[in-house]
Amino acid sequence: MKMFILLSMIGIANTWIPHGGVVQPLSDYVYVETAGRGEGAYVQLEDIKGEETYTIEVEVKGKGVVQLEVIERNGAGETVRIRTTDPLKLNDQWKGGGIGFKTSDKTKKVDVYVVSVKQTKQHFYMTYPQLKLGKPGKV
Repeated sequence: MKMFILLSMIGIANTWIPHGGVVQPLSDYVYVETAGRGEGAYVQLEDIKGEETYTIEVEVKGKGVVQLEVIERNGAGETVRIRTTDPLKLNDQWKGGGIGFKTSDKTKKVDVYVVSVKQTKQHFYMTYPQLKLGKPGKV
């Protein structure tokens, strides 16, 4: 069983922005409906420090296949680096998705995307992402 060892919790982003899909905020999570590949939702995280190790975690459930994508940006909003997770096949049970990464010395912001992988209509629910200082580890 994998568990995360984290140094400290930095925050929880609470505003998902549509990325080619329909996003409906609910109480503790959001509903997302997509019509094709690469659609979903994202959040923008500001005040990210360069050369730090972070972990971002999101839980998802529903129908379809999604992946987590993290885009590091500099102060001008230009892309510094992109990371993606392996695809995650969804069902009616909550599944955790996360990614640990060390930021570039140029990184000031991070965009976190949850997007569909298949070219078909999908719908899913997801929690608000948690940003933590530190990297995932095994217990």
